[in-house]
This record gives sequence, C-alpha cells and structure tokens, in this order.
Amino acid sequence: MSKRIGKKSDVEYKARKLRRQQEQARRTPYHFKMCKGGAKYEKNIQSRMLHQGASREVMVKITGSANRPRGVKNEINYIAREGEITLRDNNGVEYHIADREQKKEAYESLIDDEDKKQYTHDRSPNLVHNMVFSSPKIAEVSEKDIFKAIEETLKQKYPENRFLMAYHTDKAHHPHVHALLRIPDNGGKRINIRKKDLRELREKFAGNLQKMGYNVKCTHKYEFGKKEQLKREPDRLRNLFEVVDFGRTNYLFDPKKKHQNYITLRTLKNKTELTRWGSNIADEIKREGVKVGSVIKMRKEGETTVKVPLTDGKGNKQGWSDHKRNNWRIENQGAMGIKPAPFDKLKLLDTPEQLLKQQRGFSLFKKNQEATVKLHEKQKLGIRVGIFKF
Repeated sequence: MSKRIGKKSDVEYKARKLRRQQEQARRTPYHFKMCKGGAKYEKNIQSRMLHQGASREVMVKITGSANRPRGVKNEINYIAREGEITLRDNNGVEYHIADREQKKEAYESLIDDEDKKQYTHDRSPNLVHNMVFSSPKIAEVSEKDIFKAIEETLKQKYPENRFLMAYHTDKAHHPHVHALLRIPDNGGKRINIRKKDLRELREKFAGNLQKMGYNVKCTHKYEFGKKEQLKREPDRLRNLFEVVDFGRTNYLFDPKKKHQNYITLRTLKNKTELTRWGSNIADEIKREGVKVGSVIKMRKEGETTVKVPLTDGKGNKQGWSDHKRNNWRIENQGAMGIKPAPFDKLKLLDTPEQLLKQQRGFSLFKKNQEATVKLHEKQKLGIRVGIFKF
C-alpha cells in the first residue's frame, strides 16, 4: 500500500513540475516569437512597419545591472562586443578594449577601489545600470549625434555620475546605444531610477534630438493624474457615432453572400469609419428615426437564439436548426425619450409564411438545377460538320 501511495505522489509531483515548466516556457520571448511567425518574426515586423507607417518614438529602458566588480567588467565586455566596438565615456574619451591598457582604463572608469572591498555578496546594492537609448531608424540619427544627445541627457539628469557608451548596429531595424551608468556618484551618493525618472530621461533625450533637427517623438501611454482628470472631465465624444449610410446589401459587400442589414458609422472622436451588420438594425433605425447625419450611440445587447425549422422539398417539418443573432441597440441622441422594448432570448420561425418561404426556395433551387442540367446536355449534343461544332 505504501508503495502505491509513493508511486502516485511521485507521478503527481512530476505532473506539477511539467505544468510549471510549460507555464514558464510560455512566458519566454522565444515562445512569443514562435507564435508570431517563428523564423519570419523579424520579416513580419518589417512588413507591419511598412503597412502601418514606421514609428518615430524614442525609447529608454534599463536592461540589466551589476552589483560586483566582476559583473561590471562583464557588462563592459558585453556592450563592447569583446573589443569589436569602441567605447566612449562621459568626458568623450574613447576606449578600445582589445588593447590591454585601454581595457584596464575602461574598467577603472566605472570601478572604484572601495567597490572591491565593500561589495562581496549577491545581495549587494547595484554598482551600474545597463541602459538602452534608441532612436527610430526612419529618423536616420547619426552615431555622433546620438552620442551627443545621450551625453547631454545623462549629464542634465545625473551630472555627478560616470558612464560608458557603445553604439550597436547588429540589428538593422533597431540601432541603439548601451549606456553603463554608475549608480554611486562621485561623492558616494546613490541614485534610484524610478519610472518617472525614465519618462524624464526619455523626454530629455527626444528634446535633444529635436534640437538637432531630427523628427522624433516622445509620447506616454500613461500620465500622472490622467485617471482623476477623466473622472472630473469625462470625454463626451466617446462612443458617439455619426451615421454615414445604412440599408440592405450583400453581407460584407461580397456579391456571393446573402443580403443583410447594415449601418456605416463615423466616430466623432477619431473620424474613423466602421460598418456593423445585423438583422434588427433596420427595426432600430426605424424606431429611433435615424437619418444620414444623425448622431447616435450603438452597442450590442446580447444574442437571440433563432430556431429555424428544417423542411423537406414538400414543406414538411423535419427538425430545427439553431442560429445566434446579435441584438444591436441604437440610441438617437437627437430623439431621446423613446423607451425600447427588451430583446427576445428565443425566437421560433415556424410560421406558415416561413414554411411557405422555404418551400418556394426549394422549388426555385430545383428549377435552377434542372435548367443547368439541360444546358450541359445541350452543349454536349452539338452537331458536328467537319471540324466545326454548331
């Protein structure tokens, strides 16, 4: 009995471990790239950029840190590509670490003697941050100008902190600069870079490039106090549409599809057009008195299950076919006060008119089929005279 319990617990442990490993694998950048095209991931990025228009946003972020002298040396070797790339410090001095003496000088520019004595364990505070500054490729910022912009940006924000920079072009669509920023300044005071500091660095970086004449931008997805401002001053144009056109035509404007009711709208906020399709749109337009140019609100209020009877060629009922139908609710902002009735959850289409309609459809389909067969037979029975066929 104990062996069975032990075997069962071992199987459960392996299953939990496997699920944990699978979950960790799903969160990796490699899994994301494989889901977005695999080997064609970079090509897909380029095609989306060409289709949507290349962004002119600048980027500033922290990609790594080091808390011991050995780690600082590793970061320096990484950004210098083991000596292939020239480094530049905050005073404009260049280092080629392929040369032994210059490599030692580059290390000493970011590592003090106190660092070797004080920081000896994994929980030691960081000594440097590896920061990435990137300008959009479409802006075509030169290496000299981007170094100058970053140097001015870091000196404006952290005038007493030393740093090393390296320009990377290994990714053709993403040229960028690595800046190793020393966290303790020349007086021993440590800096603490928060999100608001990164926003400020990004703004200063974009501003310095703009002063040089480059067309770059710096916009933020989130600004402090924006939520409170939206509560105080709501956006009155949100979810409001101007009616451009409405009627009944082939679904998705495809001649091969059946006819359906549609309404074409234009958002008041962004002036973008969209078309919505639905069976009850015509009833809502009539009830609300909507015309071209009316300003409306439109939303979806659940679905209605429509049960369509299945019949044979003679009109006899054989069963039911279930279909889901979206219920669109329209509110004409120029004719408020009309109280709409709730939508039905279930609708049966077994009326005599519906059955007669289906029977007519079957007879029409049968006539078309017979006419098609006769046409094919007529084409086969042509009269041949010599090499000609009549």
